[in-house]
Amino acid sequence: KVIQPLITDPLSQLAALRTGQVDWHTSVKLMYEEEFKKTNPDMISYQYMLANLRLVAWKSSPGSRFENRNLRRAMMIGTDIDAVIKAVFLDGEKHVFPFNSASASVYTPLDQLPASTAELFSNDPAKAKAILAAEGYPDGMDIELVIRTDPEFRDIGELLAAQWKKFGVNTKLITLEVTLHDNMRGTHDY
Repeated sequence: KVIQPLITDPLSQLAALRTGQVDWHTSVKLMYEEEFKKTNPDMISYQYMLANLRLVAWKSSPGSRFENRNLRRAMMIGTDIDAVIKAVFLDGEKHVFPFNSASASVYTPLDQLPASTAELFSNDPAKAKAILAAEGYPDGMDIELVIRTDPEFRDIGELLAAQWKKFGVNTKLITLEVTLHDNMRGTHDY
């Protein structure tokens, strides 16, 4: 018999695992690793990076500013993915979508990607600013980023907003309760 409880609060999920109320949890963040080693030394664990983790989704439907592929590229090129990984996950690979390096038979390492794809991971705010200017935004642009109310998502949003400001993108953060956010993202109504 398998029972899968729906525990919405992340800290309650960890408490349930720590106290043996649940037997398995697939999303314990690396930041809790040392704590769990101390409180639950017999717990079996292993690390893996999520291949399908996406922090930002651009509305790229017809009529949207981000329908422009070059604007999406500028946002990616100007983002310091290593800083996000370090701040949010502590460790990990920056090229994990759609497959991470554990999927060796279908994974292409970053240094073997075409130059135009590898460039997306370059963290080059000056180039991002030049792309924005070439696409009609010489003075930068204002955007809205809808994020979940979870503290870590607010932190990620603030980190991204600070990075994007370096190349002229002013970001207004809009927070939504988790269910509303996830529904909006799932239906692409943002």
